[in-house]
Amino acid sequence: MKEQVSTLEKGANILLSLMQLNIGGAETHVVELAKELKRKGFNVIVTSNGGVYVKELEDAGIKHYAVPLQNKNPLNMLKSARLLKKIIKDEKIDIVHSHARIPSFILGKLHKRMKFPFVTTAHWYLIQATVLNI
Repeated sequence: MKEQVSTLEKGANILLSLMQLNIGGAETHVVELAKELKRKGFNVIVTSNGGVYVKELEDAGIKHYAVPLQNKNPLNMLKSARLLKKIIKDEKIDIVHSHARIPSFILGKLHKRMKFPFVTTAHWYLIQATVLNI
């Protein structure tokens, strides 16, 4: 079976999601990615629990939605799922890119129901070597 590949047109609505926007590698990556995607003509929306980088996004003209994605409390995750579902519908999101475990889990579940294109990046992946398995 031939795999179908498509490209996003300029003006496509892209959702980037992560747990929070405080100082860190994944956070810096998402902020820079969002700014570059906007510069290239895409509509970018970021969801997170907030943090020091929210102002930088807003100053760049990038919309940020506060979604409680910072912990695994089941009630919190249900609230986050409802908010994300509404954002995806209201903003007519074309593709979702998740950058953390909790948003990836929630958005993965929504992806199965809503059938939107979904990508996740595992910033936290680490291979630990020991003397016995080097």
